Amino acid sequence: LDAVPTARTIQGLGQLVPGVTFDQPDVGGSRAMQQTYFFVRGTGSAQTVVMVDGLMTNGLMGDGAVNAYHNESMTQEAVYMTSGGNAETMTAGVNLNLVPKDGGNRFSGGFKYAKSPADWQGDNLTDELKSYNIRAVDKVANFFEWNAELGGPIVKDKLWFFGAFRKARYDKPIANTFNLPSGVPAPQAFAQCLSGAISCEQGISPEKMDNPIVRLTWQASQRNKFSVYMDRAMRLRGGAMSNATDPRTASVVWNTPIFATGSAKYTSTLSSSLLLESGFSFNRERYDNLYQPGILAERNTPAWYQNVRKNDLATGFLWNASSAQLGNYPDRYTVSTALSRVTGSHNVKAGVLYGWGIYRRYNNANADLYQTYNNGVPFQVTVLNTPLEVQENMDGQFAAYLQDSWRYKNFTVNYGIRYDRIAQSIVGQEAQIGRFANSPAYGDFKVPTWSDISPRTSVVWDIFGNGKTAVRTGFNRFMTAQTTGFARLYAPTALTTANLAWNDLNGDDIAQGERGCTFQTPGCEINFTQLPANFGIRALSTPDEDIQRPGQYSFNLGVTQELFNRVTLTGEWYHNRFTDITERNNVARNFNSYTPVDVVSPLDGKVITMYNVKTEF
Repeated sequence: LDAVPTARTIQGLGQLVPGVTFDQPDVGGSRAMQQTYFFVRGTGSAQTVVMVDGLMTNGLMGDGAVNAYHNESMTQEAVYMTSGGNAETMTAGVNLNLVPKDGGNRFSGGFKYAKSPADWQGDNLTDELKSYNIRAVDKVANFFEWNAELGGPIVKDKLWFFGAFRKARYDKPIANTFNLPSGVPAPQAFAQCLSGAISCEQGISPEKMDNPIVRLTWQASQRNKFSVYMDRAMRLRGGAMSNATDPRTASVVWNTPIFATGSAKYTSTLSSSLLLESGFSFNRERYDNLYQPGILAERNTPAWYQNVRKNDLATGFLWNASSAQLGNYPDRYTVSTALSRVTGSHNVKAGVLYGWGIYRRYNNANADLYQTYNNGVPFQVTVLNTPLEVQENMDGQFAAYLQDSWRYKNFTVNYGIRYDRIAQSIVGQEAQIGRFANSPAYGDFKVPTWSDISPRTSVVWDIFGNGKTAVRTGFNRFMTAQTTGFARLYAPTALTTANLAWNDLNGDDIAQGERGCTFQTPGCEINFTQLPANFGIRALSTPDEDIQRPGQYSFNLGVTQELFNRVTLTGEWYHNRFTDITERNNVARNFNSYTPVDVVSPLDGKVITMYNVKTEF
């Protein structure tokens, strides 16, 4: 792995695998602090499964799409599987197993340092981009990391350790973002920087991560081994932002109070042909998106009404505060056991897995709104149903599988069966009262539980029996990854917004008004007639009585030919058919629920009829 010129991440290595793509490009590890996601042949990011020593380390967010930031120094070997999955695998995406280092009977270690000097980068600020009023482009600055590792014996032949510490820094200048001069209103200062009237340094999003890992391995006897590890990523993005943002007031402090994975595993060689593996693993990916220091204010104080997010539609500029604060606290735990039996012609494996977890979230915003301008003129507000707290649970993920790999003459036949069951629920919340919405209390309730059986088959034919020419085919059914995403669809509360007209009558640049007031009268600058009567109360949906868990059928056919020593040519055909894709329909609406609105196309001037939902719906 050290010899491969990629970023030191599981994603950086994975992009070398044929058929694997990312949702965003990772050039030289520039996305190492904000991970990219695997895609393979139409199968999305949530279908990626990451394991350490055979134990799952996926989290709950995005039905498991968000993976841990593993310290690559712990990895002795990385195995990527993208097709023809056996019964151990639930999903059809990238299945990755990281084989960790144990330590051993002699002390050994290493140190790595990497840096990308800023002057090694190209500059794509072309005349064409300048014509679009772009004055600074995204870059990478102060981009470096180092990693130190050490392993060895605590008790020779009995107890070993391995540890590593990674420190990384990625400072990223952001397009059309500037460190604004003080003493000048932010929109005016931004315009001066953008026009070149004054010289301004480009705004930087500072990102850093400290990533320690420790692993202990105890060889209790010749046949029995026990190992534990913990890998923690202490990440801080001190000013996360997009283009045209005031770094001082509107960037986001993105921190991770707990972002860790770990496991404990017991391995026993019961006989010359039987192997028992049993373990526990966890993933806790808790993070917050916070205002910059000094922005958050106590509810209903003058500062709470003043320190709001502001943006201008004409310039795209964002200042004064970032979007609503949020906290994501997903915890996932998994236990699994497998028994393998290996004979001369058969490799049989049976196993079970059980997982559970909780996913808590909150949102909070100053003034419960954002203020929007058009060329500096107050235009509208976006009101929110904050403060808000929600929680869903993965009550139980159970899986059982049985598989065999049978070698007969020049054929290897793989076949197996897998059973999956997933139960999710929504945790009740107390009444939540905000400036614009009052969400009533509700109790716990469950969504439908899904149970599915998936066959797995594949055949490999070594045509000439010399291992140089092989033809293979497979047919497999996979279920989509599920944690709490299905339950989230039916939660009574979720972050909701609405855009309302705003006229700053008294010119104090504070959007005033409460529900029920009369628009355009003193103290009522917001048009609440545009706010739905049930704003903040999510329409309760009901699952169809026959709703099924989404899945897919995967077919593959391929051939591999060794051309000469260590060089092979492979051709492969894949076909995926996705089934039971979930959709949501509001059956309470009909044609009379909409109001026609004529808009003019900016392309050819033609009038297009659009439809707005009536406020009572």
